Amino acid sequence: MAETLRKMGDFLSRHDREGMYEKVLMYPTLFSDGLTEGKKIAEKIPDDWPFEPGNVVFCGVGGSAIPGEFISETAVAHGVSVPMFVWRRPGLPPWTKKDSLVVVTSYSGNTVESIESFIEAKRRGLKTVAVSSGGRLSEMAAKSGVPVLRLPTGIPPRACLPAMVGSLLSFLSSGAMGEFFLSLKEIDAGGVEKTLLDVTKKISVENIQDNPSFLLVDYIGDRIPLFFGEGYTAPVARRGANQFNENAKTISLWFEIPEASHNLLEALMAVERWWEVFAPIYLSQAGEREKDRYSDLLSSFFEKEGMPGHVFVPEGASPLEKMLSASAVLDMASVYHGVLRGVNPSPVLGIARWKEFLGDVGSQ
Repeated sequence: MAETLRKMGDFLSRHDREGMYEKVLMYPTLFSDGLTEGKKIAEKIPDDWPFEPGNVVFCGVGGSAIPGEFISETAVAHGVSVPMFVWRRPGLPPWTKKDSLVVVTSYSGNTVESIESFIEAKRRGLKTVAVSSGGRLSEMAAKSGVPVLRLPTGIPPRACLPAMVGSLLSFLSSGAMGEFFLSLKEIDAGGVEKTLLDVTKKISVENIQDNPSFLLVDYIGDRIPLFFGEGYTAPVARRGANQFNENAKTISLWFEIPEASHNLLEALMAVERWWEVFAPIYLSQAGEREKDRYSDLLSSFFEKEGMPGHVFVPEGASPLEKMLSASAVLDMASVYHGVLRGVNPSPVLGIARWKEFLGDVGSQ
């Protein structure tokens, strides 16, 4: 495998025809641009717009839902007391009230589920924020006076995660949402950018020796990636599995700990040499209290039982740094894993066919 990895540049040239590799390297720039966009929109908010939300509902599906999880976990880490929820379906939860803030994210602006969430939010008269690169969502938001955090155009939705997170972080911490989110100002945005710059250098194809994305690809081999996450690494586990599904076109699964230790563990213990089919990857909350590091504990337990795995420790000083830096590593690993198997990471033909099918059903 080592010799194959040294030829990764050739594999990228042959198979990564739309340049997903370069888009992953844009993590620092996209995050920085998102921060700028969020601040710019917050400065345009009318004086009578800010309010103290009783809860926040992040609406979106696929790559447009993950930013809500990242922001929610970041808020928890910084003591924000407002309940937050990610809604991955049409419409809104029945418990949304007048003091709910609804954040509707759709990169294209045409995602059916997100459009329905936006329409329902406006029907109920709820404060709403849109996050999009254009499409119908941006048009409806502009017509109804809803703030729109604009995303850069021309990149796959799943590659826009840093811009989505950056814009939401900057907007929410600006004071536009009252005092509840001001603690997010404690986040060292410059530190996040520096960490992302360091990580993108490490995962570039030129770095052969200690490339963390190479190490993961080598470890996974022909097996099915099985990501375990906890706390703020749980959404990273979901993101990692999703990226392997979409970019590498290979089945990948994720589970949250400690929940998985109450059910999945039993099945794995009963299957002989299961680690030869699955490649368990434990996303560590290194730096947290030992009793809160279930990934490390589960890995140690399986190791003691003679069941090897791989513990991945994200880089960074804060939970947000660790979530984004880990996502960059996993994103690039999914690209490398795909091109090594002759896969072009960018097209999502199966998803396109599904959307076409939904359109046909809706027109009947």
